[in-house]
Amino acid sequence: MTSTGLEQVKVHLDVLLRHASAIISRHRNFLAVAVPATLLSLCIPTMFRDYRAYLSLGEGGLPYNPIGWILSSALGIFGRETISIELYDSMPEKRSWLAGPLPQREGPRPTIGKHVIPHRQIDQFPPESLKPAARGLIQVMHERHPTTTRMQPSAHEGHALALFVVLDAPCPIADKAVNQHRGREIEHVHPLLDCSYHALLAPQDCKEVIAKGWGERHPLSGCFGDKDLQANYLFIYAPRSEQELEIITRILEASIGYMTLDESSVAKAGEFAWFLYPKTRLRNDSSCSSLVVW
Repeated sequence: MTSTGLEQVKVHLDVLLRHASAIISRHRNFLAVAVPATLLSLCIPTMFRDYRAYLSLGEGGLPYNPIGWILSSALGIFGRETISIELYDSMPEKRSWLAGPLPQREGPRPTIGKHVIPHRQIDQFPPESLKPAARGLIQVMHERHPTTTRMQPSAHEGHALALFVVLDAPCPIADKAVNQHRGREIEHVHPLLDCSYHALLAPQDCKEVIAKGWGERHPLSGCFGDKDLQANYLFIYAPRSEQELEIITRILEASIGYMTLDESSVAKAGEFAWFLYPKTRLRNDSSCSSLVVW
């Protein structure tokens, strides 16, 4: 393009800019309302879909209403990746409470909802016949440890049944927490949607659980230091079969051992004696070693 052509383009652009400036000046008040309103109308459908997705996860640790959705969306800014295991190598605790290596979980990991709270999987749910046993596992764990644990609503998620270290027992993990009550929570089940779990595990057991595909960290684990959600606060995927529920029993048993410093839990995690929960029994005999739903 010649210099003459460039000059003509410049003149036309200058005219357009002057006209645009004049229009904006004359309709400033209208544009001040119209532009935000247009942007908001474009965003509302997306926001509504996101709010419905939040509600579909069920009740969690935040209000089950628009306020909870806004808080969850804001906290999502701090969310981190959840399946790396290198960070556990730097932790001083090297003991394991798992009764031996875990088998590899079959298939891909479940899909996790986009909201950091509540932290839920949105597929690979248990069959209906298995849900009573999955929901009842916290009670089974308490029956196996009646002197060191107590059951009550979760300090993290009030609707969920949780297991806590009893108040008169030592709990070094709780001593580090800002909230001593919350710090004594060992594990809880999510009974409403997916029958998954949250549990605190020893660092070496976190490595095993994540590496073998049985769980992942909470997105906010370790984000605000070790005073609330520690980096070893894990999400345990829901069981899809009786065999998987048996593996999860071992994981939850290891969580109890770590939180109560009870090394006998390592041995107990490998035992599947008779324990009674409504329509649920755990058994171990020569013909079968699995959780049976009656």
